[in-house]
Amino acid sequence: MPSTRAATASWLLPSQASPPKGTKINLLTAWNVACQGHWDELSCVAWSPLLTTTEEIRQAMLDKQKQIREKFNAATINDEGGN
Repeated sequence: MPSTRAATASWLLPSQASPPKGTKINLLTAWNVACQGHWDELSCVAWSPLLTTTEEIRQAMLDKQKQIREKFNAATINDEGGN
């Protein structure tokens, strides 16, 4: 089975590259929790830039949202019809 891990992204230590201030970034905490937010000297160990979202990805998200809404609406109609 092929690896699902990205080969091009890695965490940066603040000593390697200063994290941008006031900008949302990927964060790795001292407890090995990855999240997004603003750099915090007290709990963050490493950081990386956010991934970019292409127009193709944006369209795929909209298509998936529509698919989920349609499925939810169909289930809601079926539930109401069974009462």
